[in-house]
Amino acid sequence: MLAPKKFADTTLEEWRKIYDINVFSGIALAQAAIAELRKSKGCIVWVSSGAAAKQYAAWSSYGSSKAVYNSVSAHIALEEPDITSVAIAPGRVDTEMQGVLRSEGQSSMNKAQYDSFVEAKEKGILLKPEQPGNVMAKFVADPLKELSGKFFSYVLHNILRHKRLTTVQMELTRGRGIPRIGSSLGMLETRTWISQAMLALCLCRWCK
Repeated sequence: MLAPKKFADTTLEEWRKIYDINVFSGIALAQAAIAELRKSKGCIVWVSSGAAAKQYAAWSSYGSSKAVYNSVSAHIALEEPDITSVAIAPGRVDTEMQGVLRSEGQSSMNKAQYDSFVEAKEKGILLKPEQPGNVMAKFVADPLKELSGKFFSYVLHNILRHKRLTTVQMELTRGRGIPRIGSSLGMLETRTWISQAMLALCLCRWCK
């Protein structure tokens, strides 16, 4: 959940609402599942954001809530050797949140940052939800244990032929404070969809 508003204009109740939705919902789900995840040597994918590592004006509650996921994920990776726990920033995805950002963010956001989101919509370069969703599904189905505790980004690379998107790749990136890890997750096709109804946490391989 994102409600663009400068820090000085926010209330404590607004912060509680953001954290209830963006943080505590996922933590509650992970705590409920952790015993079974140990048994199945399962995987947790925490849906983070680039805003956890880069600052956007009027996003202090949202960005900090996503940074919590990065820290929780890293702690679980340290404490639970049988569970793979990673945080993934899905990129700019064409969801209702993007619509809220464009309709409500102009008065409080940095102009250049706001304009970049409007431009992304106008140029049709926002990701479809199934693109990062498919990457996450493939990762939890066959997780790389050596990535446990890391935070990385889904990066869309366009190989254009007659203006058609042909390739989607997940990469580990260096930019904006996101650490580079020395391996690539390879080329992935876009077929499946992961429901965003799970709010901020995607748990898979709970039971074998």
